[in-house]
Amino acid sequence: MTAARTGLCVNVGNCPSANARKVVPVAPGQDFVCPDCGKSLVVYQPAKKGAQALIIAAAAGVVLALGGVGWWLYRADAEHEATAAAQQAEAARQAEAQRQAAAAEAKRLEAERQAQIEAAAAAERQREAEARQREADAAARQAAAERAAADAARRRQADAEAEARRQAEAAAAAEAERRRHADEAAAEADRRRQAESAAQPARLPPCGAGEDERRRLKLCD
Repeated sequence: MTAARTGLCVNVGNCPSANARKVVPVAPGQDFVCPDCGKSLVVYQPAKKGAQALIIAAAAGVVLALGGVGWWLYRADAEHEATAAAQQAEAARQAEAQRQAAAAEAKRLEAERQAQIEAAAAAERQREAEARQREADAAARQAAAERAAADAARRRQADAEAEARRQAEAAAAAEAERRRHADEAAAEADRRRQAESAAQPARLPPCGAGEDERRRLKLCD
């Protein structure tokens, strides 16, 4: 079994155990804190037994003659314990400072980890936004290409219709010109026939039998 530990409370001025320099026993498994004020205890390290025996023997030998020296030795032992307690308190303070430094470092590392997580999330959001933008740009380009193709098809259709109208108009104009030429040729032919008819003498009616006189007079032919 683990032996019980003993400690000293250094909360002097605020704790009766510290004011009395009371050695506080702490059972195994319990927190190493003062039961009166709750502050951390420092490990109590009693003076070596050999030194205490030597002090007691010397004090017993001169107690009657050198009572003042005995009192001085008692004060020296108390001061030694106070020094040891102060050293233990300093060690506890340093340990607490190291604990706080370790906690601060852990907090800093956690903050860095959180910052890295947030940076990664921001980068992922940026990549998603860029992907959405690329998709939107591609859709816009596709729509623009479709509109351009539709416009080109409409232009080709309009050009084809215009060409068909031009060809129809040209065919109609050619037909009108042909008819005009035909009409002019027919009119010219009529004029020529009329001119030829006017230039030739009139044909006489045929003469019958017994119409010699009329033939002579050229009243018949």
